[in-house]
Amino acid sequence: MGFAASSALGGAAVNAETLFGARAVQGAFAAVLAPAGLSLLATTFTEPRERGRAFGVFAAVCAAGSAAGLIAGGLLTEYAGWRWCLYINVPVALLAVLGAGAVPRDRPMRRRGRFDVAGALLSLSGFAALVYGFNRAEPLGWGSAEVAALLTGRVLLLAAFAVVEVRAPDPLLPARVLMHRVRAGAFLAITLMFVAMFGFYLFMSYYLQTVLGYSPVQAGLALIVNALAALCGAMLIAGKAHGRVPSVVLVVPGLLAAAAGMLILTRLTADGADVFVRHLLPALVLTGLGLGCVMPPTAASATEGMRGHDIGAASAAYNAAQQLGAALGTALLNTLAAGATYLASHPRASDAAVAVHGYTAALTIASAMLLAAACLTVPLITARRA
Repeated sequence: MGFAASSALGGAAVNAETLFGARAVQGAFAAVLAPAGLSLLATTFTEPRERGRAFGVFAAVCAAGSAAGLIAGGLLTEYAGWRWCLYINVPVALLAVLGAGAVPRDRPMRRRGRFDVAGALLSLSGFAALVYGFNRAEPLGWGSAEVAALLTGRVLLLAAFAVVEVRAPDPLLPARVLMHRVRAGAFLAITLMFVAMFGFYLFMSYYLQTVLGYSPVQAGLALIVNALAALCGAMLIAGKAHGRVPSVVLVVPGLLAAAAGMLILTRLTADGADVFVRHLLPALVLTGLGLGCVMPPTAASATEGMRGHDIGAASAAYNAAQQLGAALGTALLNTLAAGATYLASHPRASDAAVAVHGYTAALTIASAMLLAAACLTVPLITARRA
């Protein structure tokens, strides 16, 4: 209900402060919901093949929701106004509340710890400084004192967070959650995947609407190809193969497929002739399949072997890795795209050509990130489990 109320408040906002505040509250309630759903899957499905199917369905539902959101968002923006993109959450949340009655109640655990306030504040401040520092690098430059202070502060805050978590009696993120090599590999893979993918979504939306002249609805219909490919990858490939093959057989090819899709987009031009068939369609399919193959095995690996409160901590850490990757990808890759020095060598270039050069430069970095993720993940997720 909190998510519905904050969505309604954001839709009715009369100024920027109210809208930003409502979105922050909305994000807080969403952060409570997402780990709970993942924890429920982890505790309900314990047999390897069952877990594979369950997490495949979980990723497929996420992809289907993205597909529906792309179309609904385009329709609402074009025909009803942006406020309805927030109002629509109210009836959806009410339906979810009605459906929650069918979920079996958990048995309360006897052990109750204290909330780790210091850890929560330090992690929030550290990641906020990181994302805001990347955002400020676009207008100020990477060498500015403000950006340097933000990024340095991020290092100090996260270092303090690590110290607090080691010493806290009831840490927000127990060290044992991250010390398992396979689980650490899952966190690394999903974080870098979301860094690249959310930059990809941002640039595809820009390119389709500002360069090709698509309407919001047309852009949503074009991007639905990616969501449908992710659904197929999650259900037909990862969901069926999990438990029969090692996670590395799904995660690494998924990262490489997404990297290949982004490499195709580095060939984009401001001339939109046949660009959808030659570049966008294969890129959308490859990135979607890659995402669909990476999410189920990493979600399963992130929560496997956890007991008690640690299941919730691992689920929350996995969701936080996704959200952090999304925020970093949007901020960092947008900053890199805006900073691409194309006009210096092409002073007469059109605005569209300058924008496309920035997109392709940033997508080249995103593709390199995915390749690096594949290389770094292999020795972690292929390690023998404790």
